[in-house]
Amino acid sequence: MVEQRDVGTTRLFAIVTGLLGFLLAVAAPLLPVEQTKSSITWPQNDEITNIEAPLISYHPQHLDLTVPWSTITEAPPGVIASTIPPGSPDSQRFGLSVRTTDSDAEVVLRNSVLWSGALDTVGDTGELRVVVTKNDTVITSVGGDTDVDVVIPGNQMPTVVGVFTDLTGTAPTNLNLTIDIDSRFSTHPTTLKILALTLGVLTTITALIALHKLDLTDGRRHRRFLPANWWKLRPLDITVGVVLLSWYLIGANTADDGYILTMARVANDAG
Repeated sequence: MVEQRDVGTTRLFAIVTGLLGFLLAVAAPLLPVEQTKSSITWPQNDEITNIEAPLISYHPQHLDLTVPWSTITEAPPGVIASTIPPGSPDSQRFGLSVRTTDSDAEVVLRNSVLWSGALDTVGDTGELRVVVTKNDTVITSVGGDTDVDVVIPGNQMPTVVGVFTDLTGTAPTNLNLTIDIDSRFSTHPTTLKILALTLGVLTTITALIALHKLDLTDGRRHRRFLPANWWKLRPLDITVGVVLLSWYLIGANTADDGYILTMARVANDAG
């Protein structure tokens, strides 16, 4: 009777731990994770310099650019801010840029001039603001007496590989560009997720041990799962090991290797 009671207890223990392990395994992908959010701000250290960020996600979640009207009117003709190097062949086709000519200022996004105005009609106070989201693009004038109000519906997010400008020197007040990078895959598990994974593995192992004890109660010898002397090394095993180790050292190239090499070759032509 004692042995029969032990078998019943072991069977119940195997069912409970196995079911718990199964439920934790199913729940693990659904448990929350912590996302590391990244952003780019410009200018940095109160100095106007280019920022190169070629390895970020090319299409950010949010972009907010503010340029004082005084900077636009006083800047020499050229690019005030651009998300792609001006020397790149496709800078206007895919990027966002705020630039000036001898007589005009304009905002160009994906090969379309969203706003342009004569410099002699622009005031010296307030700021030009460009906000690009997944839903729309809004260009407005904040403060001052310059009238700008443009709303473009739809996703017009530009390609971003950094921030580039023809300006130099100390950054003027209120000149700012903030880019929220799309970092949806930069995540790590929460404590709850790690705990669920750990408990899932432990309960599954416990259930397997309980099943093993149940198998011993019939008095039969277990069938060999692995062949006899499977752990002994043979010439073929050594050959396969050497080949795999050599391939790991000399053949483990990734897509990034050619990508970075190509960037190095075309860096000068791309600006």
